[in-house]
Amino acid sequence: MNRASVILLCITTLVIFFMLKERPKLDIQKYENQINMLQSEINLLETANDSLKIEAAVLNEQIAEYDNTIEQLNNQIDIIEDETKKKLDSISRFDKRQLQKFFSDRYKNSIN
Repeated sequence: MNRASVILLCITTLVIFFMLKERPKLDIQKYENQINMLQSEINLLETANDSLKIEAAVLNEQIAEYDNTIEQLNNQIDIIEDETKKKLDSISRFDKRQLQKFFSDRYKNSIN
């Protein structure tokens, strides 16, 4: 190595050293504040989400109860319809004398 190469190598080494040593300074505090603010918003949203999940569960339970009530009422309606159909069918089988007796017996108490 000649003298020029050694000097060039030293200068290059110094330039690289100063380039690595002199890093640009960043405003980290600004980004940390934004991160903290976003984290607090995330926490608020998670809390709201949890309360909505609880409310959804309660509403699902109410829907299940309403479904049961509707099912029971539908069953009662079916029973009433069946009983009414049986009564109508039995009346349609009456002859004239039986119909007169049926109505006279039925309304006999309302006249007195």
